[in-house]
Amino acid sequence: MPTTTPTVKNDSTHRVRPRYCFLGIDEAGGTHLYRTVDETIFAFDADGRREYRFDIDGIAVEDYLAHVTDARGWADLRFGFDAYADRIAALVE
Repeated sequence: MPTTTPTVKNDSTHRVRPRYCFLGIDEAGGTHLYRTVDETIFAFDADGRREYRFDIDGIAVEDYLAHVTDARGWADLRFGFDAYADRIAALVE
């Protein structure tokens, strides 16, 4: 009896979690980007230069967002429950 060989490789390349998540833009015009692969957040100034790299090391992303809220404030927050709720509220109004 001949053996059957699958013609399609069964390895999925679909990622459940994106590699990068846009966190938002702070009041100073800086952009914040979360790299999920190595749990790192990058902050870029308004001119696009990297200001700093923040390794999460067990700290929640929401704690980082709260830090930016206290230090600079957000012009356009796009990550987290509060940002989601704000966008829904804007649609309802």
